Amino acid sequence: MNEQRVDVVLNQQQRQLLDDTVARFPGKNREEVLLQALREFAAEQSQSAGSGR
Repeated sequence: MNEQRVDVVLNQQQRQLLDDTVARFPGKNREEVLLQALREFAAEQSQSAGSGR
């Protein structure tokens, strides 16, 4: 898999939502939660593309 760098810019409200999400997943940090969300989003997009949506 190719490694890519992604810069994420969040406003204060988005950062608070991210921190609230991180608090619900013990042992995870912002980076891990964002990476998981990006992987899930990419998987959904490839499924949608495969189904012709």
